Amino acid sequence: MTHKEIARQLGISPASLSIIINNKTGVSEKTRTRILHELNKLGYAHLIKTPKIDQAHEEGAGMLLNKTICFVAYRRNSVVVGHHPFFMLLMESIENRAKKYGYLVQFMTMNREDSDPAEQIKQLNRIKPDGVIVMSTEMQEDDLAYFDALEIPVVFIDNDFFNHNVHCVSIHNQMGTFQAIEYLVKMGHTDIGILHDSCNVSSWEEREAGYRYAIHHFGLTINEDHCFQVPHNEHSSYQVFREYLKKDLSLPTAFVSDDDVMASGVMRAFTEYGYRIPEDISFVGFNDRPLAMETEPPLTSINVPKYSYGSESVDTLVALINNLQDPLHHCRAVKRRISTELIVRDSVRKL
Repeated sequence: MTHKEIARQLGISPASLSIIINNKTGVSEKTRTRILHELNKLGYAHLIKTPKIDQAHEEGAGMLLNKTICFVAYRRNSVVVGHHPFFMLLMESIENRAKKYGYLVQFMTMNREDSDPAEQIKQLNRIKPDGVIVMSTEMQEDDLAYFDALEIPVVFIDNDFFNHNVHCVSIHNQMGTFQAIEYLVKMGHTDIGILHDSCNVSSWEEREAGYRYAIHHFGLTINEDHCFQVPHNEHSSYQVFREYLKKDLSLPTAFVSDDDVMASGVMRAFTEYGYRIPEDISFVGFNDRPLAMETEPPLTSINVPKYSYGSESVDTLVALINNLQDPLHHCRAVKRRISTELIVRDSVRKL
């Protein structure tokens, strides 16, 4: 399908589509977010271009890049870090905050599947930005060793690496899951299951730990038969749970989910099997993606403050850059957690 045909399908002009997939300015953020979501939903995510490391923000084209931050998207399994609206909004918030400090932002993708991260770290050292922010959602502990060779300050986001002396800004995942369970308990639910991502990502592990802690905190019992592993993909989670439902399994009265995309797919499977949401079963998602307002019914979800999340990472990095001569900079890591908020919609029933 041509870009012109895709634009017609999305109800926008070909020029607007070009602006969005090439990460240019010229459309509203509401339209950008909607179209990015639709492109993912329709299977056109491959069209969205990630800016390369040698592409400065176009407002800075022609300027001397003597104050530069590099934002690195680190991919290990290419499942989570990608072109979801959350990722694009995060990049925008980092860019806007950096500008307030007088920094331009360059973007780089490190893909462990395709190339040697050690060589890409050497490239970063040659470019010599003032500091680096790493989207480390998919990173594991063994990936950290590559960044030991960096000669500049670095802040990792969306991964706490709690047992390593590295600077991090991450979501308070356990707080978010606790808020979801607390709300379901207030609504009368005592048999609460979880839709857990089968991918090995620290955020999902923290959300599952938060689920188990909250269940015990409220004096409830975990039924392991109600803890389901599903893929981090709307269509795949739909297909997997459709197979679960064929087995006529026992079910909880409510589910919490590691992410909205999984909850959305599972909700569709339940609806196809004749279940009513929320009359027969309730759902709470996580991340409050634009998708949460498009499910039927709209999905109650845990909101992650996308703009303050990116701003906090820039604030942390700039403080490190400004304090390079401080001896504490070399021995004491800064670890910040961003609070979450429950957003109530129509996917939960009071029992």
